[in-house]
Amino acid sequence: MATDTRRTQAGSVRRRIILAGAGALIATTGLTVGTLGATPVLALGVAPPLGTTANFAVVAGQTITNTGPTVIVSDLGLHPGSAVTGAPAVVGAEHVADGVALQAKNDLVTAYTVAKNEPPDSTLSNPELGGLTLVPGVYRLATAGLTGTLTLDGKGDPNSVFIFQVGSTLITGSDSRVRVINGASACNIFWQVGSSATLGTRTNFQGNILALTDITLTTGANIQNGRALVRNGQLVLDTNHITSPGDCSRAASSTGVTSSAPSSVTGQPVTLTATVPGASGGTVTFLNGTTSLGTSPVGGTGQATVTTTTLTAGSHSITAVYTGSSSLLGSTSPVLIQTVRAPTSVSELTSGGTGGNVPAISGPPSAGGAAPQRGGSPWTPATIAAALAGLAAALVAVNRRRTRRTGRQM
Repeated sequence: MATDTRRTQAGSVRRRIILAGAGALIATTGLTVGTLGATPVLALGVAPPLGTTANFAVVAGQTITNTGPTVIVSDLGLHPGSAVTGAPAVVGAEHVADGVALQAKNDLVTAYTVAKNEPPDSTLSNPELGGLTLVPGVYRLATAGLTGTLTLDGKGDPNSVFIFQVGSTLITGSDSRVRVINGASACNIFWQVGSSATLGTRTNFQGNILALTDITLTTGANIQNGRALVRNGQLVLDTNHITSPGDCSRAASSTGVTSSAPSSVTGQPVTLTATVPGASGGTVTFLNGTTSLGTSPVGGTGQATVTTTTLTAGSHSITAVYTGSSSLLGSTSPVLIQTVRAPTSVSELTSGGTGGNVPAISGPPSAGGAAPQRGGSPWTPATIAAALAGLAAALVAVNRRRTRRTGRQM
């Protein structure tokens, strides 16, 4: 690298890195680098100003429609439309056809225009981004597709900026992924899309999508850190997680969730544990689909727990949503499948689903009316009712089996 110069223009700093050895750069990154005389130049882009839109995870113009247990971490905005259907779970505020949504929409228009008009560093003739590793810069494509993994390499600069100027559509294949390394941040990744963006099933995406017409997230597609921002049309969701980067002065976080008994019986206490490496503050909300199971603070070990006895028989999609802290951004865990069934025997019922010995119940209720404890867990009206229901189901099953064997009722 021969020269590194900086200049200020319209209150923004544009850094220009003068590169020698263009052949090596093209060979390793595939970039088509513009020239200044005989010297190749890479003009790193300026992050478009999001303004109040930065407070939102999703913004749309006409409608927001949802299917399934979608979770949106940060605010939801819609203007001038007023129809939000399908009840996505919003861990934030909802602004529908109000002044706050109007201001966010105006700021989105500004950010879209700035991103679109950035001078490109590279024009990519091949629309397929899968398998590439790209360095910071402004990339222009007629259309964009992603099958597999796109890696964005920040080259050790936490302020590095990636802007993708897509003339028409952005479409990702199933199980595609955007990966950031070496200091790259979703805060500074922008996808300016001239028409519509569609994320394929189970896509794991990062960055801010600024689409002119529509955005569709198909089943299980997630925006791990980023935003879905639609200028004019609709946002279509289906069992997705969208987590806004929020305050980009904070570091990214990751959240995982485990169960003390991934396969349990009705009425059995199940402890869910969320782990956020490096965290020592903030809270975690545990969700069964879109229903909250409780919120717990993150302790010094980076963990938060909640215990529930309310899960009914069936399969449950459990996620943990971390709100973030003064030093870490929020994040959402992958889905954990919790399987719950009815007890099949009296022994299993009375042993809390373990099949072992029945723990002793000691002592009468306290003066305050608390129930005696069995194995450290209180019997409450809810757990007793669930246990009796499970016992009834087990007895019916036994009776049916005996009837088939003997041809007569008990």
